[in-house]
Amino acid sequence: MKRYDALVLAVAVINIAGTAFGFYYYRNMFALFPAKLWIFIPDSPLATLFFAFSLFLIYLKKRVDAFYLVAMAQSMKYGFWTMFVILYFSDYFLAPYHRYYYYLMFVLHFGMLIQPALILHKVRITRRELAIATAWLALNDYFDYLRNTNPLVIYAFPANKLVLTGVVTFLAGMAILAVLYILARRKEVFASFWARIEGGGCSPSSFMR
Repeated sequence: MKRYDALVLAVAVINIAGTAFGFYYYRNMFALFPAKLWIFIPDSPLATLFFAFSLFLIYLKKRVDAFYLVAMAQSMKYGFWTMFVILYFSDYFLAPYHRYYYYLMFVLHFGMLIQPALILHKVRITRRELAIATAWLALNDYFDYLRNTNPLVIYAFPANKLVLTGVVTFLAGMAILAVLYILARRKEVFASFWARIEGGGCSPSSFMR
């Protein structure tokens, strides 16, 4: 097995493990909402689940670009979201009695922010994929901040800070989609990087197009 393929599978397994923990973390939130809204509750675990599926599909050389873009964008968005929330609400999340747990969460979600670099060179992003991903991310934000399915509602945080969090979240999602769209036009850079990781064992031309 090539090193790149081994890395893809390893990251997929890590994301599955993160998904399992994430659903456990959100277990109390599920009880607060009807089942039809559950898909909008575990944002980070759903992002890692989508990304894990993307890695498996890419390993199998399947072409599902809209799904890949959604997975990459969600991974980056909720990686950023968690890091932002930990710092913005640091009085709570970095309080002495559980700061080390959220230090770890900060690092793990930074991994979510950067992991799309692993597959960006394999994804074709057109306006169609961009429209689908934009609609999905906006729908998530609608339910999170207008229907209150975001996890911050269980804390006694000031309403104005929650509103600002919603605005930042939406803008971050749109900015991330724009960045992915632009970087997809330079996918040869990522392909060349992973080819070097392979030590010359593969070339950018061998990647999915």
